[in-house]
Amino acid sequence: MKMRVIFYLFLLICLTALSGCFSPPEFPDEPTISFENLVFRKGDISSGDSLILSINFQDGNGDIGLSGVDDDFPYHPFDIIVDSNGDSVFFRDGPRANNPNIIKQAVPPFFRRAPNGNEILFSEVDNRNPVYNCPQYERLFNPDGQEVDTLYIFQNENNSNISVKFFRRVNGEPREFDFRAIASRDLCGEDFNGRFPIFDQQNFEDGKALAGTIDYSMISVGFELAFRRDTFQIVTQIKDRNLNESDTVITPPFVILPEFRL
Repeated sequence: MKMRVIFYLFLLICLTALSGCFSPPEFPDEPTISFENLVFRKGDISSGDSLILSINFQDGNGDIGLSGVDDDFPYHPFDIIVDSNGDSVFFRDGPRANNPNIIKQAVPPFFRRAPNGNEILFSEVDNRNPVYNCPQYERLFNPDGQEVDTLYIFQNENNSNISVKFFRRVNGEPREFDFRAIASRDLCGEDFNGRFPIFDQQNFEDGKALAGTIDYSMISVGFELAFRRDTFQIVTQIKDRNLNESDTVITPPFVILPEFRL
């Protein structure tokens, strides 16, 4: 299942040194958002179709946006799961693939360990699912490209600064639809949570207010397959670099009506 996300950020209002004849806008430091538009566009077979969600935003100190290299705490991809002895937990107990002489049995309780060393309780019991699924594990490879282990992890929601959830209407009731399940039963498909970048580096460094519109373009060959003219809605939220969350926006009910292919 091919999925891709593209971000376009258009600045509407920002504080600049050139705005001497205008009073600076006053926004709260926590971001606020509102719905602007939702558009479906057909693409060709190789590029996939686009679902473009447009949201307006305001932020009082302009501290929004994550770059591709922002992977340190607290924006890291995942926490590792360790047991009561402080040892990493894997998909299965037994001899480690990279060192068969080491046999490790995980001993609960389990803890989430972040890259900065912070740990919080994850589970009082061994809560590993006997069925493998991608979101809960990180595959480890040796220099030759051979898989040597499968590390138990917890996805860090702060790795993204925009979240997107789909809700499909079933018998009139909204039910969340997980796009990761389209590609495979082990949830190895992609979701559409992601990042939008820092729009104006100088504005960000100066801590000035910022407002604008984010066009969040989600690309997949699976939209029509997933919804088949069903009515669905999208629930979205953004967060700033201080992890302040915006309000939640729900789109109006939407039906995919195929357009011509580009």
